[in-house]
Amino acid sequence: MRQRNFSDQAGNALIEFVGFAFLVFAPIATFAATDTIKWIQKIEVTTSATQLARAYAISPDAFVRLESLLQSEYRGLVVAVSTSKGFVEVRARLEDQVASARQFL
Repeated sequence: MRQRNFSDQAGNALIEFVGFAFLVFAPIATFAATDTIKWIQKIEVTTSATQLARAYAISPDAFVRLESLLQSEYRGLVVAVSTSKGFVEVRARLEDQVASARQFL
């Protein structure tokens, strides 16, 4: 079997291209995945706060049921409710994402 001489430049361009592409795209893909997870988490918190505010305006019992359902689905979801002057404000927090929603009573 013939032994290949790696000091020869023939055929090394493709290997270099693939190697450098991996070194460049791996950090970009990691950043994009992390950023996407944070974006999805922000949408989940915002949607939860809006749904909880609407549920509280309809019925406090519906709010309690929905709150327990959302807290079982999103572990670590913290909800705070305040009412004043004919509206309810719900603040939801999940890890470092925070959202609030208001609804007229």
